[in-house]
Parts: sequence; C-alpha cells; structure tokens
Amino acid sequence: MLEKNTQRGAASCPQTTGFTRNAVEALRGFTLQITPALPATVTAGATIRFFRRSRYELSQAPDSNFYLAWYDCVASPARATPCAAAEFVSGPYLPLSPTSAPGLRFSFRDSANAITTVPQRVARIGVTIRAQSPRSLRSSGWPSGRFADSLEIAVAVKNRI
Repeated sequence: MLEKNTQRGAASCPQTTGFTRNAVEALRGFTLQITPALPATVTAGATIRFFRRSRYELSQAPDSNFYLAWYDCVASPARATPCAAAEFVSGPYLPLSPTSAPGLRFSFRDSANAITTVPQRVARIGVTIRAQSPRSLRSSGWPSGRFADSLEIAVAVKNRI
C-alpha cells in the first residue's frame, strides 16, 4: 500500500539530491510511505515504478460515435464500482462491427510472437486504429466523401510481471 502526505511543507527534497534547484522547490516535496517496507536490498537511489490500474476500451459516446475510453480503476473501499465513469481520450473511430474490422483493436503476443491471453506471457502489445471522417469532406483534387485512415503500432513490454 502506498500513502502520500500531501501537506505542502510537510516534507522536503534537499537540493543536495539534485532533484530540486532552490529552497522553494525543496519545500514543495511530499512524502510517500510504502507498506510493507521495501526490502533492505533496495538501496537509496534505486528506481521504483508506480502504476495506476486502469482500463481502456472502444465505447460509444452520447454523440453516437465510438471513442477510446479510459476508466480509472483504483481499488478503494469508498468506491461502489471497481472503475470510475469513462473519460473519452481519443477518436472517433470506426464502430464495432460483426462484418468489418473494428476501429480499435489490441492484440497481446508472447516472446515467440504468438497470441496469448496469459498476462505474464505478454511481451508485445499490438494496437490497430481505424478512423473515418464523421461527415463527407471536400478537398481539392479528391472526390467528395468520407475519408478513412488507419495506424498500426507495436509496443514492447519492458518489465513483465
């Protein structure tokens, strides 16, 4: 569990660390308390990575278009649901369809490039994005109509669980 002391001035980050340039910045620090304590093998200056549990999906917004939706899924006893309401972060994309490729697709591959559903084996995540203009467009030298485009990228997973 990680707790953050957000009271300004309740902690400091001395200029001697090299992370602050002056006394004002040094006093704007905050304290992170990690429970249980880190093992003794984790020494001062070691890299510690933090993450926030979230979910992404292709969702239909109130305007009837499909967007990439981000859900904040921080577990907390105060929350009645496991994830907060969707925030639409990009789009619009082509809708989900049983007859054509969707506007957004994730594929999870292991180190041998085979599709996997086992989180511990994921070594690369493929992302395919397909979009189309929401209405007919006119552009010099092109016939009037709705234009489509796509993008495909692969993201290597640096530190697997």
